[in-house]
Amino acid sequence: MPTSGVVLMNGKPLTGHVGFVRVVPAGARPATGRIDPADGRFTLTTYDTGDGCVEGMHPAAVIVNTTVGNRLIWIAPERYGNEATSGMAVEIKGDKAELELRLEGGLAPVPAPSAADKRMQEAG
Repeated sequence: MPTSGVVLMNGKPLTGHVGFVRVVPAGARPATGRIDPADGRFTLTTYDTGDGCVEGMHPAAVIVNTTVGNRLIWIAPERYGNEATSGMAVEIKGDKAELELRLEGGLAPVPAPSAADKRMQEAG
């Protein structure tokens, strides 16, 4: 079923960061969608681009992180990055589902790469 939506951080669209939404139906393939950094919107894909997700109530996760050198930095709170700890569930029903995923908390700043990180990147 075609499924799209928006990720909200403290009630406002999550913008300025690339991330992913993952919806995990029991006994079916997970659906994922890239969060558009311009407006916080996403469209879920299971098999073919934009095909959505199977109907039902499913746990969901929002993954917004980056790497600096060899360090993983969670931009959105890490608990949202796993459907088992996110506390989020979405209902997919009807001809087309429109979701609103609400996150609370602060966004972590992305630190500048250290001198060691820069050397590692230059070394390839």
